[in-house]
Amino acid sequence: MKIKTIVLFTGVFLTSLTTGCSQPYHHPTTAAAAPTDASVYGTKPAAPVDTKKEIPLVEGIDLNYEYKIIQDRVTWDGIPGNVRVVIEVFGYPCIHCYTLHKELKKNPPPTDGWLWLRVPATFGGGWDMFAQLYFTGKRLGVADDVHGKVFSAFHNDKAFKKADLESVIEEYSRISGVEVEKLKSAFESASVQEDLKKAKELLVASGVQSTPALIVNGHYLVINQRKTEDTRQVLIDLMEKSPSRFD
Repeated sequence: MKIKTIVLFTGVFLTSLTTGCSQPYHHPTTAAAAPTDASVYGTKPAAPVDTKKEIPLVEGIDLNYEYKIIQDRVTWDGIPGNVRVVIEVFGYPCIHCYTLHKELKKNPPPTDGWLWLRVPATFGGGWDMFAQLYFTGKRLGVADDVHGKVFSAFHNDKAFKKADLESVIEEYSRISGVEVEKLKSAFESASVQEDLKKAKELLVASGVQSTPALIVNGHYLVINQRKTEDTRQVLIDLMEKSPSRFD
């Protein structure tokens, strides 16, 4: 099966100090060892919250320094509004996402009663290719098992340095054990294309423009701190103190 070639990257990714990665126009994020994941992959903003209704501030956490408020709640199709959710926006090209992934794997936040969703960043070009690759692995049931391995292959082994999609698919096959032709077929499938579209919609709805990005209960966006462990602590504080219902 013939697949199109996509130019990956023409240079080194720009980075913004120690807080996040930057694509040509925006950024991606890293993922923790997600204790729970969703089987539904359509992403969209929930029914808009009444913009006259104020989203509660979170006591003990500094607004606009440690977190921002997303006025209109973002979520995933099929997830009830009373479910507590952390949405992690990440990108395999993002070194800061990889750093956060390792931090959250080493020191996982308490997640009992929480749903953890990974959404790959879709900022165009190579970002979209790796987002599509993640959704391909998700549809084939291997994405979560190889998540850390893909980060390591990208940043430690430089295994994805070739710019053509064929080579990227072959490397993912090596990591995941899934046959190349099966990956190619899933990569071009309508379901994966729909996943990609929904991910783009979520990024627009949430206003996320850099990675890693962590969204708590659809309304609270963690602001990345200079130290990864501080970002983790803000996440935990928001998980413990923010409301899960807004009606």
